[in-house]
Amino acid sequence: MAPFDVRSLLREELADLHEYTPILPFEVLSKRLGMPADRIVKLDANENPYGPAPAVMEALAEYNFYHIYPDPQQTELREALAGYVGVPAEQILPTHGADEMLDYLGRLFLRPGDAIIDCPPTFGMYSFDAQLEGARGGGGANGRICSRCG
Repeated sequence: MAPFDVRSLLREELADLHEYTPILPFEVLSKRLGMPADRIVKLDANENPYGPAPAVMEALAEYNFYHIYPDPQQTELREALAGYVGVPAEQILPTHGADEMLDYLGRLFLRPGDAIIDCPPTFGMYSFDAQLEGARGGGGANGRICSRCG
């Protein structure tokens, strides 16, 4: 009996998907450079180099329900953000970072055959998410399109 190949179940347009290459985590980069992590400022991952504000750290320390599944509508957060930015809570979509937001945007707006402009060096999820939706990331390295950078 031949071994089962799960790739036979993949959508055809995803068979040649370029692998997403994540950024190096602080601890790996720190070891590789022989430098303490607190001396490294990374600009390649859309991260805040300063860490959370003291008020955020205090709020996290006072929260007692990490073991309970959170509100899937994020009602309290959306209402607070709505008051802060002056738009209806229904127009606010908090996410768990840029990866999730880009995934949502790709699902909503990219169609098979669409193309994106993705000029390296840039965040690798642009091209990856485009490919997931059947859009063209282009030709060349990592499937990217850019008239100025190939």
